[in-house]
Amino acid sequence: MMKKGNILIYLAMMVFLPACEEEDIGIIYGKPSGLIHQVWFDSELAYEFTYNEADQVVEEKSRFHYTLHNYRNGRLVSSDFYIDPRVYSTIATFWMQL
Repeated sequence: MMKKGNILIYLAMMVFLPACEEEDIGIIYGKPSGLIHQVWFDSELAYEFTYNEADQVVEEKSRFHYTLHNYRNGRLVSSDFYIDPRVYSTIATFWMQL
């Protein structure tokens, strides 16, 4: 007999996997370094990355968040994470519907 958790996993896979196949994902790499600079879903820019001279990620940008990484002597010392407050209302609405 199948466990309840397995049934939920299979249902989630049946719902989400077909949705993933329909999207057109594009990735733009930096020419000399081969690092990812932009990620597109369909025709919308989803993520954008900037790097320092040592090819370390300095900024991560998306529609709802921004992260700034700070390095000292080549080592990550801190990251500042900012999120768009509009996301909070979306998350709250989602959880209230469950």
